[in-house]
Amino acid sequence: MQRGFSLAEVVVAIAVMSTATMAIAQLAIMSVRVNRIARSTTVATVLAVQKMEQLQAAAWAELTASPPDVLDSNTDGYCDFLDANGRTLAAGTSPPGGAMFVRRWALSPIAAGNALVIQVTVGPVHGSGGAVVGRGPEEARFVDIKIRP
Repeated sequence: MQRGFSLAEVVVAIAVMSTATMAIAQLAIMSVRVNRIARSTTVATVLAVQKMEQLQAAAWAELTASPPDVLDSNTDGYCDFLDANGRTLAAGTSPPGGAMFVRRWALSPIAAGNALVIQVTVGPVHGSGGAVVGRGPEEARFVDIKIRP
């Protein structure tokens, strides 16, 4: 009677351990990616809410209707760029170095000019154009209405 494991048993045990280790490694990699997206989404949401509050608090005379498609492209006066911590780096049409987010807003008059629809979108900077590509998981969009006092 021999004691110990046969070669076949050792190979099967190593295969099972290798499979389990690979599954755990993939799970760890996925959790890092999801945490990065969650952080980016949270920062984008806070930045969008800040701009929405700023626009809601602005005097009526300071707000002018925006040109069409300002939410789809960087339009001077309706766009700014922010770093990873939410600090404003610059306004304009092209992102400066270190820009992580692009924030765009639109103001559309309704009800014979007695109200404005305010839309704010914040998303990650993609490429040199600072475009927000589609509605991704890292993008925040808010819509509100401001009524003339």
